[in-house]
Amino acid sequence: MRSALGDDHVRAESDTTRYFPDGEDGRITNCYVEDPDNGKTITVDLHWSSEAERTASAIKHQFLTTVGGPAVPMGRGWPGTVVSDEGLYGGVELGCRDKKGESLLVSTFAFDDLLDPENPDEGRGAFARVTSGIAKNAAEKYDCDTQTGGDVKKIAPNPLRNPIPITQAEGTCSAVAKLDLKRRNLESVTEAPADPTSPAEDCYLRNAEGDPVYRLTALYGSFAKSVRYKSSSFELHDSLGAGEDSGADAKTHRAYGNARCPGGLDTGLYTLSGLSRSTQNEPSLKVPDPAFERAALKAFAQQSAKRHGCTGLQTP
Repeated sequence: MRSALGDDHVRAESDTTRYFPDGEDGRITNCYVEDPDNGKTITVDLHWSSEAERTASAIKHQFLTTVGGPAVPMGRGWPGTVVSDEGLYGGVELGCRDKKGESLLVSTFAFDDLLDPENPDEGRGAFARVTSGIAKNAAEKYDCDTQTGGDVKKIAPNPLRNPIPITQAEGTCSAVAKLDLKRRNLESVTEAPADPTSPAEDCYLRNAEGDPVYRLTALYGSFAKSVRYKSSSFELHDSLGAGEDSGADAKTHRAYGNARCPGGLDTGLYTLSGLSRSTQNEPSLKVPDPAFERAALKAFAQQSAKRHGCTGLQTP
């Protein structure tokens, strides 16, 4: 904490409302650490997965049909991710082998003032170290027999700052990049490194003007469950009906699929959404291309599911 906040003079306080307004249902504890000299803070929230309801919101992935900060894996074997989206959001889910069907969820948040504008990636790495370190300590304190990762030294740069040509895609967008994207006027991608332990993956496909046109997302564990079954804000699920394993809507340029996953990951959720240039819900895409959209979702989901050891993939 001291390293991430950049000061030895820090204080910790309990707080159940500061940055996590979802209530206290299932919460184990909540606190924030503050550097009183500069006002920088890091907030920590702990839940048991069986009682958490809005897990995806902790990493800003409750809305999958809009542009958001792409998830970046913590790496080093940690089942965690960091999202930069008007702040820093960290999430780790540790499956407890001694508690059947239960896992420990660790969420962290910090404002962007935690980052040095001249070297933001160093601060993002420090934030990831804080999150993973807290997860390790929490597992010991709350008797969660689990597999933790190694020491996190750094994480990948913020993908939003580094769109790349489609031909250079080698991470979360690499499978989709093999499709005929030129036909759809798609020329660049926003992606993160592909990691088999990350609970969230994103891939954005951009047009020649650099605008994001499609978003593909994969979620695992409680992050997937909270969107697939809990969130009434998930437009795909609402429009296609509860209980379906896969579906597509050519009019709204949306599609989703599922797979069965091991090691407490439960069900993997895979989505594709057409994006709008404005705040309106209607995608900016005018010409339906359901064949391409289904192919893109299938390619993305197959690669992600295989990476995470999931089987029985169903896509539209």
